[in-house]
Amino acid sequence: MSKSLIRRVTAWNRFHICRPLILAFAVMPFAAARAGELELHHADFHARVGMKVYAVVGDAPQATALTATLTGGPGGEQVVFDKKDKLAAEEAITLNFRELPKGTYTLTVTLLDKEGKSLKSAVRQFEKPYDGMPRVGLNENNALCVRGKPFFPVSAWCIGSERESEIKEWSAYVNTLQGVGFTKDQWTIEGCRKVLDLAKMYDKLFIGPVSGSYWPKGSTVSGSRMYGKDAHGKTLFERYADHEKIAAYVDALKDHPSLLLWNWQDEPELGEETFTPPEEVRKWTLTTHARDPQHPVLMGNGGAFYARPVDNWGYRRILTYTYQHNEIPGPHKVPLTDVISQDEYPIAYQNDKNYTHTIDSMCLGMDRMVEMNHNLTGFMACVETCKMAKTGDIPAPTPAEIRLLCWANIIHGARGLTWFHYFTKTPEENLAEMGRFLEQITRLTPAVCGPAYTGTITKTEKGGGRIDFMATQEGSTVTLFSANLRRDAETATFTFGKAPKRVTVVDENRSLEMKDKELTDRFAPLAVHIYRVEL
Repeated sequence: MSKSLIRRVTAWNRFHICRPLILAFAVMPFAAARAGELELHHADFHARVGMKVYAVVGDAPQATALTATLTGGPGGEQVVFDKKDKLAAEEAITLNFRELPKGTYTLTVTLLDKEGKSLKSAVRQFEKPYDGMPRVGLNENNALCVRGKPFFPVSAWCIGSERESEIKEWSAYVNTLQGVGFTKDQWTIEGCRKVLDLAKMYDKLFIGPVSGSYWPKGSTVSGSRMYGKDAHGKTLFERYADHEKIAAYVDALKDHPSLLLWNWQDEPELGEETFTPPEEVRKWTLTTHARDPQHPVLMGNGGAFYARPVDNWGYRRILTYTYQHNEIPGPHKVPLTDVISQDEYPIAYQNDKNYTHTIDSMCLGMDRMVEMNHNLTGFMACVETCKMAKTGDIPAPTPAEIRLLCWANIIHGARGLTWFHYFTKTPEENLAEMGRFLEQITRLTPAVCGPAYTGTITKTEKGGGRIDFMATQEGSTVTLFSANLRRDAETATFTFGKAPKRVTVVDENRSLEMKDKELTDRFAPLAVHIYRVEL
């Protein structure tokens, strides 16, 4: 692991997560920068409200300054970063595209010695084909924004696609629909449009289509990549889509007001011989980008793979779908897409004899997904809501478990959630908790999606349990999100580098007294506490 990556992991732990993060993955080197070029890490310059570009300074003793300029458009040259002395091994350059006019732009990042001479530099050119902000984009905190305003999607897998009554039933628990569904009537451009129209009717947004008529062979059902069986009765699957047909979807539907994200296939990494190669997923993203500059693209992965042992085939497979470990040819490393989601169900599969499925492993999977993608993209997660199939006598998660799963995923990087409500009915008490979560996350979206708190917070558990947390800051207000990952009660003390003036507990009708710089609170099993801290 490079020193810059180690320091970046340390910074993520310090400002986002309370526990030391141990990423025991097989290390593969970043794509080497061209000779003399400064190493940069960044997402695509697509549908961004703002973004961070990471410049690798390393341990070069001659380096004393780092500058970045943005040229192009009517504004001429702008200095967007200028730091002298005390350079970190990796510096984050924050770009703000909110008021940037359309045009062709060039970002130049230069590492300088004490005499102002260039040691290394890197240049990136990109096109911005619209003024200001995209309809949907990602900001510098990798949070989704709709018309520039942070938006936290809460969706349910394929509801409303077959019956309008499903949307009515689920309307109180989601702000976004996801996937066109399981019947061939939806697996066409017009079928997708009908789901988008339903989303608009019920004031929801839409992620999809997930399934569609863009597979060259398909079957009698055009939206399925299954197209028959071989001589031995084995199901045959398409691995490569028809890019022209994907383009047709984009051309037909990109201006629909309810569109949030494109998603062409769920879990492309699955299947020993039938997985869709990472290079193909990347081509779908580029095809979409070329036709629609206003909406990001999502890829859903199986979250359990991220938490597998490092010598496991599933773990090795998922590596190839990440920014740091894919082998897509080109002059620079690229992410496969703009937003990545994962699903791990630690309640339903807690008795799996083959692999570990726990709340801890779910959090590890989120941590690895974020770090393996260098924290460049948006991230989402799925949450189970009911008793799932093939899980024996394990009952549905409790409301307390659902609340914990939601906030633990958020603390570990998720900026959107999807309810997975198969294959039995979600209990009424769980629906009530899901409605509560939607209302709360809607209110708290600015804080959840805000910039990380750059001060220091340390934490100790009196009973040796595990309380995880993240902290964000808006002005003089720090919001501390914390969750007890254990099924035993715990008392935790948070110590701030700067003494707060006032601490209130969000939605609990209580405040806490500070002792010097310390905040101490009791956590019931699986409890979540959110603190508003005035500095």
